[in-house]
Amino acid sequence: MSKLTLQDWADIGTVISGLAVVVAVIQLWFINEQLKAADASQKVALKSEKERRTLDACRSFHTDPTLFILKQTISKARASADPAAALKTARRDVANYLNYLESICIGIEQGIYDEEIVFDNLSAHIVHVVTWFVDSHPKFNPDGDLVVADNFQPLRRTQKRFVERELGIRTPVIYRSDKPESGAQFPNAPPPKRTP
Repeated sequence: MSKLTLQDWADIGTVISGLAVVVAVIQLWFINEQLKAADASQKVALKSEKERRTLDACRSFHTDPTLFILKQTISKARASADPAAALKTARRDVANYLNYLESICIGIEQGIYDEEIVFDNLSAHIVHVVTWFVDSHPKFNPDGDLVVADNFQPLRRTQKRFVERELGIRTPVIYRSDKPESGAQFPNAPPPKRTP
């Protein structure tokens, strides 16, 4: 067996250093992949938590006994002979109803609630409420004063997004007549195109 020279030992040291660098790079790659997996699982957990919170808020809207009573009171007031006077009497209920929906809209804007789930569950309510209480009755204010232009802005912004999404996704059934037929959504719209 021959003796290793100083150059041989230097070459062996270079090879070992090279292998150590390769091992270190592989370890860094594995650590990076583990961090990516942990980040992905954390994102999934956060998304799942966000969806759960959103579903809880939507479920509460449909099942909460207090909100149910508010909705009944508002519905009766709107169906009365003088809805404006009846709603003025029920203004605290209307305020609570609007505030609940606005809190959900604020949650969407702050990333607390998932907009897709809210759209699927509450878009009709939000669009209807803003159209009826905020846009169609600009002088209605739960406190009895004139509505300030800044009131219910998150609710208005969410309603606008939902209306735009509805118009882009769904084509409503349209009838043309002065007297709406049963189920007509837009009585003064042009008739639907008929295919031969």
